[in-house]
Amino acid sequence: METKTESCNLTKYIKRGPDRWQHCPVVRGKTGRLKQDLVLVEGRIEHHPEGYYSLDWREGGRRHRMSWGKDAPAAQLALERHVATKRARAIGIAVAEGPCAASPGVEEACAEYLDETRLQRSPKTFKQYRTALAYFQENCGRRRLDQVDRRTLLDFRQFLADVKKLSPRTICTKMMVVEQMLKTNGRSRLLRRGDWPRYVERIPQAYSPEQLKLFFAACRPDDFLLFVLPGIRLPGEGSAVPHVAGHKPRGSAGESDGQACMRLLPQDLGGAGGAPSHSSCRKPPCPTGVGRS
Repeated sequence: METKTESCNLTKYIKRGPDRWQHCPVVRGKTGRLKQDLVLVEGRIEHHPEGYYSLDWREGGRRHRMSWGKDAPAAQLALERHVATKRARAIGIAVAEGPCAASPGVEEACAEYLDETRLQRSPKTFKQYRTALAYFQENCGRRRLDQVDRRTLLDFRQFLADVKKLSPRTICTKMMVVEQMLKTNGRSRLLRRGDWPRYVERIPQAYSPEQLKLFFAACRPDDFLLFVLPGIRLPGEGSAVPHVAGHKPRGSAGESDGQACMRLLPQDLGGAGGAPSHSSCRKPPCPTGVGRS
């Protein structure tokens, strides 16, 4: 079951848990033939059809990984070619890289990465990843992963701004997806710090305590308020859902983690007493995207 040949290993990237993926050694038979989808996990042989095979080696003090798909014989052939090329170059023989020894194409790498994303991400996140990688393939065309460099990613950034008309924040998000896909396939650190789009996060405005006191004072005792803050992720949820601000009213039943809003009575929020004018309560002010009515 020895998988190390010279300075190169053959591993398979498998799913170990809900949010855990790991490169594990492959399993070989008595004749040395690679067994499809069998890997060693903490000394045990396990069957994992998900994931992909990859070459793992060190060169120039850095670790490199290159994906070779789901087919075990193709991965074994890639390992043998890699080792043979290293040995030939070590004794001074010039080796020309032929088409059969070329790295996988961008289209194939994106498809494999999306297969893994579908298993470990929510449907909404998967759609976002799929869109980002579709834009990348549209821009870079048919090329191999080893042909993707810093210039390719800078052109992709310009493509998103000029053709797709995306904001700097959205461009940054889509470039992060592409960078993660490249990193999974052993192509990392292509961009410099200044290559990323710059943007300024908007700070939402909020109602002041004085404004809230006036609003609560205008509400009747039997009125209720709904306070919703969008974009907060709750435990177990795959996408942003509304989140409740405030506390539970007196005498109300317990609330579940996924509830989108909460019924609040004025007395629970310290509303002013007396005889309030409740004309404004028929149509209370609703916060806009920046938190103001």
